[in-house]
Amino acid sequence: MFENIDDSKFREGLDVEKCKKLIFWAIMGYSTYRLEEIRNLEINDLDFEEIQIEFDSYLDELRKSFYK
Repeated sequence: MFENIDDSKFREGLDVEKCKKLIFWAIMGYSTYRLEEIRNLEINDLDFEEIQIEFDSYLDELRKSFYK
């Protein structure tokens, strides 16, 4: 699953394999959170752009934490 990830982008001193798992778990947790919210909404009430912006902001935080 993680074979196409460039390990050289990770900060020195990190256990890259553990970091990859943490990132994966964070993404899965966010997906689960969003799916629970979506189940209670009508399709017309979904703001896909807002969801994408929020998801990207979380990815940015993960990049700051793990990448050089």
